[in-house]
Amino acid sequence: MKISIVLAAYNGEKYLKQQLESFCYQTRFPDELVIVDDCSTDSTPTILKEFQNKAPFKTIILRNTENIGSTKSFEKACKEITGDWVLFSDQDDYWKKDKIEIFTQEISKSDDSIGLIYSDYEIVDENLKPLNTENTWLPDYKNPKIESDSAWIFFLTNQVITGCTMGVKKEIIAAAIPFNCKLHDFWLAWIASLLGKIRFIDKKLICYRQHCGQQVGLGFVDKKDKQEDCLSKYENKALTELRKLDENCIFMEQTYKFIERNEIQLSQDIVECINKRYEYLKTRFECLQKSRYSRFLPLCSLFFHGYYHCWHKHPFNAFKHDLIYPKTKL
Repeated sequence: MKISIVLAAYNGEKYLKQQLESFCYQTRFPDELVIVDDCSTDSTPTILKEFQNKAPFKTIILRNTENIGSTKSFEKACKEITGDWVLFSDQDDYWKKDKIEIFTQEISKSDDSIGLIYSDYEIVDENLKPLNTENTWLPDYKNPKIESDSAWIFFLTNQVITGCTMGVKKEIIAAAIPFNCKLHDFWLAWIASLLGKIRFIDKKLICYRQHCGQQVGLGFVDKKDKQEDCLSKYENKALTELRKLDENCIFMEQTYKFIERNEIQLSQDIVECINKRYEYLKTRFECLQKSRYSRFLPLCSLFFHGYYHCWHKHPFNAFKHDLIYPKTKL
């Protein structure tokens, strides 16, 4: 069995060297490491080249000619891999020395239906000092539904598996490409749940570093929020909700394309649930861009037909907010 690592790098000079070194300390080396540098302007290219020259395993470095973001950089790396399974790595974490060995053992004892395996992680500060705190950002990270045969229902509304903890079978990756979504890890978990099963390793195999410069973390705040300081608090909420709906609509539209492209035969229950979810998201997205008067009837229809009850823990509160949000545009 061949194990590949993919890593997307961008201006990572502060922590990248430590992460690369952690690969060399593994009790089981990867068979290859594929790195995509997304037009870094710091010393990242030098760090990568120096590592490539001394790495005890095959290392491929690709450099983008223009900045395409981490998701598309991971996609580019995935197109180059030759491994049977792919482990995803962030540039600022640190792998514990037995991570690859434990993943390999778990893969070896799994049947062919398993398409994605992920582990727990230890939350650390920028100096790799344990923060002794539990994961409150993703409270459903260890939800037993993830390992069930109906995990796809869970992933319709929950985005909980972080890419830096996952290993994915090459067939799942091939089917999931292109990654035309905001975050590749949530997309891969969703596709894996549709095509097979997911397994969880209840061991902390990486140090998940928290620092002010990371793209996504336990205290992540969208940088776009800065431009909204001039808006009222409720306008901010409406705009945030509209953006989430837009992202989720795109996610579902990409799902339809994935099904068509791969000629996937899903059960009628799954198809109906996907259609219902998309209808719900699309209607809400369109309604929040209309006047309160114009949105009243279509939102009432969603509520009384049980759509809010399917997708919200507090359906009436969600319905009420949608009715009174101010008219909003992206």
